[in-house]
Amino acid sequence: MKRTLILASLVLMIAAGTASADHGRRTAGPMNHPGFGRHIPDGDFDRLGMMLRWADEIKLTDDQKSKLEQMALTHHEMMIDKKAELEKAELQLRHMRRNKAPENDVLTQMDQVGRLRTGMQKARYQHRKEVEGVLTTDQLDKLENLRRDRFRDRADRDCDGTGQWKRDGSGDRPRSGKKR
Repeated sequence: MKRTLILASLVLMIAAGTASADHGRRTAGPMNHPGFGRHIPDGDFDRLGMMLRWADEIKLTDDQKSKLEQMALTHHEMMIDKKAELEKAELQLRHMRRNKAPENDVLTQMDQVGRLRTGMQKARYQHRKEVEGVLTTDQLDKLENLRRDRFRDRADRDCDGTGQWKRDGSGDRPRSGKKR
């Protein structure tokens, strides 16, 4: 009995920790300290945040910054709603499968889930195009060069050229504490 109680308590503690875990990312917050900034759920998108961090380099005007921030807020709110709708449809699909619903109903629900996912992809694409519409051609070129340089620097630092993490410990890949 005591053993069962201890095991049940352990399972509940693990479940509670997993449920409250922050699976998203956070941008740098006060004094550029990572982990205390605004939350980005599921790593969905933060290209706009990157663009705003490079505002000086790409010479964004104050008007462009305010337009981009408002666009990001509107888009983020819309994507939260779309994601909630998708999760509800996926939950309904799982329920239908478990309860052996008629095949036509399951297939119809699968189509609905697919339409919702496609709608989210289209919304992201349209948002990206709207953001690009706020920038000048020179700003877009400079932004593309900054992204390319960032990607190249990151690849040089973390990978050995074959797409594999460096084994000599010189990459920034988080280690599990074991020395290789």
